[in-house]
Amino acid sequence: MLYKRVAGYLESNYPPIMSLARFARWSLATLRRTFFGIGGVLLLVVVGLYVTGALIGPLRWYLVGIATALLLLGSGLLALSYGRSSLNKDFYVLLDRQLDELEKRARWRTLRDSYRGQRAFLIGNGPSLNRTPLHLLRDEFTLCFNRFDLMFERLGWRPTMYMCYDDRVAEDTACQINQIVPLVRFAFFPDIYPSGVDFRPFIKDGDNVFWLSLKSEREGDWERFRDDLPRCGSGGSVAYTGLQVLAFMGFSPIYLVGVDMDYKDHKTAIKHDRRHWTATHDDDPNHFDPRYFGTGARYHHPRLYSDYRPLFQRAKEHLDEKGVEVLNAGIGGAMEVFPRVGFRSLFNFEDDVELEMLLDGIAPELRQDARDALRGDKVIEVWDNWDEKTPLQVTTLQLAEQLIPKIIFTHIPYGPFGNRYLFIRRDNVSST
Repeated sequence: MLYKRVAGYLESNYPPIMSLARFARWSLATLRRTFFGIGGVLLLVVVGLYVTGALIGPLRWYLVGIATALLLLGSGLLALSYGRSSLNKDFYVLLDRQLDELEKRARWRTLRDSYRGQRAFLIGNGPSLNRTPLHLLRDEFTLCFNRFDLMFERLGWRPTMYMCYDDRVAEDTACQINQIVPLVRFAFFPDIYPSGVDFRPFIKDGDNVFWLSLKSEREGDWERFRDDLPRCGSGGSVAYTGLQVLAFMGFSPIYLVGVDMDYKDHKTAIKHDRRHWTATHDDDPNHFDPRYFGTGARYHHPRLYSDYRPLFQRAKEHLDEKGVEVLNAGIGGAMEVFPRVGFRSLFNFEDDVELEMLLDGIAPELRQDARDALRGDKVIEVWDNWDEKTPLQVTTLQLAEQLIPKIIFTHIPYGPFGNRYLFIRRDNVSST
């Protein structure tokens, strides 16, 4: 409550003010309760002073001045009392929210340009992540979204930043999200989604949590690319929001990875309407893992890239004016607004170093076997040679892309390393 927060501050720093406030509050309460309380006494004193002034000439103006001052004081206290009682609780809720907004803006100011000149990777969740050697991002600044935690089992690093702004994803996966937040340096969520859903009851607040203001009464604000965070445009794409956050923090260049935008129709999902769908099987075709929007998951069906293109084009123009460089380092996909750059061209690691970065995500007792397998000659190229029961196998990248949607339930994939992918049976991993 606003009252408790202000009272606590005054009690700690200005005790005399709180003593006067308590006396004033008692006086106001008594004044409201009965005419014969302090209000009645004050009125009698004022009348007495006026009468005395009229009878005693030499003291007339002195007594009249005192009486007038007391009358004004009593009238002011009475007006304040009844004015306060006439306000409903919504007024105090509004004041409390305004105080929260001021605190929120003050926290966001600590992030502005705090990473100026540093490069960052904005990682979407498209299928192209399975073709991307994400282990190379171990020591980079990274921003990940939504269900990226499904990728954690394949990696030896955790993202620097995390964001979820979809109300359906946040409500359905709040438990997982609250486990992710302590693992990252910064986490970003809307306090209130444009639909009116309040995230704060199910997303735990913390020192590393920063709340975005997505809800706006002004038409068109939801698509606007903004610099005055925490006010932020959503545009229907979390990558669009993520770009605003990274630019606000001063990152440049910003590399997009896995922002594919080439969505396919999820054929087994239930279509409640044009936008609201529910998955019925673990066969999501639009993300790096078929469990992403798996059985029972509710989600907003994405718009076509042609709908998003003008949005990202405006973002590019805005960022170009600010001198923020954004490049698409994704492998494939339909995103062509930002200039492309080869993902591997951004790194200069020797093979041995890269291999160790990949092995960081594997249990220590399995690393030697994994190292030998990835360096060995036995590489499965066709599905017919795949053995479901073998604990550890290496395939080509091309075969791995076909296998992952089918065998992710029984095997953990690691890679790619060059043109190779490593698969380890889950029961083998769990037993160690």
